[in-house]
Amino acid sequence: MHPPRHPRKVFPFCVVVSQLALFACQANDIQTKPTATLPPPSPIPPSSTPVLGPLINGDFETGDLTGWLTQASGNGRWLVYHADSTPPNIPAPPQGGHAALTVMTSHGSHTLWQDVALDARYILRFILFYVKDEGSFNDRNQLRVELMDPDSPTTSKEPADVLATIYRTGQRDPLTLAPTSISFDLSSWKGRLVRIRFYEVDTLGPFRVGVDDVRLELLQP
Repeated sequence: MHPPRHPRKVFPFCVVVSQLALFACQANDIQTKPTATLPPPSPIPPSSTPVLGPLINGDFETGDLTGWLTQASGNGRWLVYHADSTPPNIPAPPQGGHAALTVMTSHGSHTLWQDVALDARYILRFILFYVKDEGSFNDRNQLRVELMDPDSPTTSKEPADVLATIYRTGQRDPLTLAPTSISFDLSSWKGRLVRIRFYEVDTLGPFRVGVDDVRLELLQP
């Protein structure tokens, strides 16, 4: 006669799996917290798997300005530099091997822009840095990043042409900005063609501005 069988214990495996899944989600949230932005950001939720929008060559990894348009007045221009040929006193490209930069030996104005069709709700993200050799910031020595009416003149400052100011140097700002992540919610312009413009002007010697990792991330519902 066989001894009586004891009922087998069933371990709460589903509970363990759920707890592990919850821990993984929490860890993912920690990794994808948005970085600090300039100016103070509107509420923007993190995106663990960003879907990129219709912006061309925002990381400049083609090694040139493909997809972008430029205009210069006076001395200097926009160019793309590689990590192996980083100019003196300029940070290496903060993302990938390339970044865009203004270079000059005297004063001038330099504009970099791209027109994009916002077919959905997007967040604009980019990395910005600069080195100004002397003086201070004012209307004739400044950096502006703006959302523009694409039908406006390239260097327009008219309020009617500026849809939004994303970043602008102020009179008391330091003359050097380390690579800084900036984000801006473009939801209000869904369905429109807009211009993303980086504009730098200087009358007091070189003012080198760097841009990298420009992208549109789909805003998750």
